[in-house]
Amino acid sequence: MAYVLSRFKFRGNGVIRMSMLIGYMLPPLVLAIPLFGLLVSVGLDDTLYGLGIAHIAMCLPFGVWMMIAFYDTVPVDLEEAAWIDGATKMQALVRIVIPVAVPGIVSVAVFSFVLSFTDYVFGLMLVSSDSMKTLPVGLATIAESTALQRGDLLAGAALIGLPMIGFMVLAGRFFIKGMMAGAVKG
Repeated sequence: MAYVLSRFKFRGNGVIRMSMLIGYMLPPLVLAIPLFGLLVSVGLDDTLYGLGIAHIAMCLPFGVWMMIAFYDTVPVDLEEAAWIDGATKMQALVRIVIPVAVPGIVSVAVFSFVLSFTDYVFGLMLVSSDSMKTLPVGLATIAESTALQRGDLLAGAALIGLPMIGFMVLAGRFFIKGMMAGAVKG
């Protein structure tokens, strides 16, 4: 979607771009209330599928907006050279543009992972059973217990942070490249 919005000019392009920006500016709680009603009506409340749909709805506007900015920095000349060499538009996308866009894709993946992994609002509103609670909601439940042990709470917080640290160590190089390339236009 971001590639199409970046490369092709059509009626409604600006409206779609603006709706992505507005969708990202909305607080998650504003999305959670109507999304809860929708998920209950289709029977996806208190399921991982429903929680996944909620996190996609939360991360998609940012991901599209970030990738539009990144694709705008990739020169169109690269694609035109591939077309001259006999590649189709799809081949140019797969063989030229996507490999160049890997740092941007990794940056969006890191942001989306951290945003979803640390989300509290959707985990609290959309999941009611104890076995389906997300880590931030579970940690808040421990903090609210009457026999609060500070050591247990801090150990839980450290364990929650480990996957994010590991993910950043693995993807850090691409993350920095993607953030710098997507932030500077021209």
